[in-house]
Amino acid sequence: MRSCRLAAQQGDGGSANFALCDFPIFRRCMMARWILLGMTILGTIVVFTTHNAALLAIAMLIALVGFIGFIGSLAASRIAASSRPELAMASREDMMAMRKPPVRPTPAAPPARAVAAPIDPPQGR
Repeated sequence: MRSCRLAAQQGDGGSANFALCDFPIFRRCMMARWILLGMTILGTIVVFTTHNAALLAIAMLIALVGFIGFIGSLAASRIAASSRPELAMASREDMMAMRKPPVRPTPAAPPARAVAAPIDPPQGR
């Protein structure tokens, strides 16, 4: 999987410009992911071991921020890895051409058949 930093260096358009990669904490997505996971684990350990209400609130906040950041980092990395580069995207002219209804050629008329003269029934009876 590519990191957001690698996608930004390659300059492949939309994948590098994903919103989470623009925040300073996500600039180095690979390292930030492990730091945020560590924050989550550390905050959770402190929450379950502390007896102080203020420390409990701070640890819960740290664990929540770490968890949300970790999930955001995973999502940014996953989207960056599976998105197409901007050069592979269709241009506006191509998109307009695709939106037009298809022009179907009119079928050629079948060749005119020679009409035979009607055969007169025998007149004798």
